[in-house]
Parts: sequence; C-alpha cells; structure tokens
Amino acid sequence: MDTGPYGDGKKLHKHGRGPNGDGRRVLGNMVLILGICVILATVSPEPLRAAAVSNFLIIASFGVAISALLHRQKPFVPYLTRWDQAVVLYLLGTLVATVVDPAVVESYLQSSGQSSALPASENLAL
Repeated sequence: MDTGPYGDGKKLHKHGRGPNGDGRRVLGNMVLILGICVILATVSPEPLRAAAVSNFLIIASFGVAISALLHRQKPFVPYLTRWDQAVVLYLLGTLVATVVDPAVVESYLQSSGQSSALPASENLAL
C-alpha cells in the first residue's frame, strides 16, 4: 500500500518523509526557518540579538505546530513530521534564551530611553 500506515492517508515517498524520504523535507524546512529567524534577528541591536533569536524561534515553533494541526498530522509516528520540527524549534529557542543576560537587556533598554521590559521591584504595588 502506498499510503501512510499511520492514518494521514498521504503517500510517503511523494512528500519526502517516511522510510523512503528520510524526513529531508522536514529537516530542510527546519534549517530554512532557523536561518530566517537568525537573519531577522540581525536587524535588532547587538545586546538584544540573542533574545530576538530566541523569541523568533519560539514564535516559529508555535506557527509550525499550528501548521501540523491544520494538516492533521499525528504527533507520534516513526518518521519526522511538523510536530518534531516544532519541538526542535522550541527547544532551540529555549536553549538560546539561556544565554540571554537580563541585566544587559535591562541596561540597554534604560540607556536607549525605552521603557523597561522587565518590572522594577520598587514600582510594584500590591
């Protein structure tokens, strides 16, 4: 049978996934999205680039997850799907977020005259 054995009803070899496609399409799309996120982050100021890459990757992961929902892909199959792509993009985004220094971001925002993205503890009123 040419159709996918996991319920999506599409031909595996035609879409570049499954046993014959090796998930090349999913990996190619993921590299493309990663490159676009990095390129978009280069327009942000130097101290904010890591935070921008992190945010773009996390937003892209949600977009890919919505795409997986709309294409009705099953999340737990033995070949690569958009769900796997969304998980990897989200994990990369959170990994990049670990290198962001909030003090550097806060000092940059204060020096540039922009309002703070982080709440100041003395301004909190309960």
